[in-house]
Amino acid sequence: MKMKCEFSSLKKIRYRKKKLKTCCSSQGKRGRQGPEGPQGKRGRQGPEGPQGKRGRQGPEGPQGKKGPQGPKGPAGPAGPQGPKGQTGSAGPQGPEGQTGPEGPEGPAGPEGPEGQTGPEGPEGPEGPAGPPIQGPIATTNLMYFTFSDGQKLEYTNIDGLPQYGTTQILPPSEVSYINLFINGILEPQNCYTVEEGKLILDEAPHKGSPIILQFIIINQLNPL
Repeated sequence: MKMKCEFSSLKKIRYRKKKLKTCCSSQGKRGRQGPEGPQGKRGRQGPEGPQGKRGRQGPEGPQGKKGPQGPKGPAGPAGPQGPKGQTGSAGPQGPEGQTGPEGPEGPAGPEGPEGQTGPEGPEGPEGPAGPPIQGPIATTNLMYFTFSDGQKLEYTNIDGLPQYGTTQILPPSEVSYINLFINGILEPQNCYTVEEGKLILDEAPHKGSPIILQFIIINQLNPL
């Protein structure tokens, strides 16, 4: 802009010199250059010059403020399954479910133990009369006597009381009949077992109950 103004001032000086030369027939000595005139008015702006070369990139500026969060992008593809984790602790027990339908009947179980002997049945009708006896029958009646202690089920010859009878428990093969009386009551034969020198009961009688084992031996028939 300064260069343009100087060019305008120089043009004015030349114009004055030209005018002075026209007026005077003879040119005198060139006088001293007068003082520089005032700066002329600013001329119109010339056309835009060509773009200069791109300068070097400046240093990186400071990081700007964080912008607002953008919209959520679409979900990416599922990644590969990770390794199996450790088994967690057992959770609390759930509520009891409804009762299921009844299952099929199972096979029959093994036979249970024999129950207690029932009460003695009523006496049966009298049987037919036997053949006439030729004479009186000779028999031997022996008694084994002891008392119950309320606990024992097995009694031997040692337990017999000699002051009341025999102390020997005879084998069943040597006698004709065997009867057992406990507390004066005849006992069913399936409630006890007799072996040589041994009496075995199914249940212990009350303490102090008398136990009598009767042996009947039929010797022979005596003629009249």
